[in-house]
Amino acid sequence: MEFDNFSHIEIAQAMTELGKNQYVFTVDEIAECEATFVTRNGDTLSKLYKEKLDYELAKTELLKILFGYIYSDIASELDESGRPKRPIGRVLQKVIELASHNPQPITRDVWEQNQQSGYFGQPIKPVANLPNEPISE
Repeated sequence: MEFDNFSHIEIAQAMTELGKNQYVFTVDEIAECEATFVTRNGDTLSKLYKEKLDYELAKTELLKILFGYIYSDIASELDESGRPKRPIGRVLQKVIELASHNPQPITRDVWEQNQQSGYFGQPIKPVANLPNEPISE
């Protein structure tokens, strides 16, 4: 996730920020983590963080910081055609597109249509409390 979507500079800054500047991670250290990711059996960022700060890397907190970089300047995240530059941005764009075309389940028929679409995994049994007629405002 991190190496596919963020630069070494961004990862180093985020890890330094997460560690409250107790250690300043370098671009070279992050590059080494990426280069040895496969041969060192996985999560080299967590291993580096533990080695330098003596506690576990909170990956969800790291991702919050990294995504904050994306959201701080959305315009620079898009290419000339308006598509996201990062792979994760393209995934999120597809999620938004699918969600925007998803009819909300205001009746049992619409709910069943959603369930049969396949986007939500295996269909589940109908919800008992959905009305058969549209809900009036």
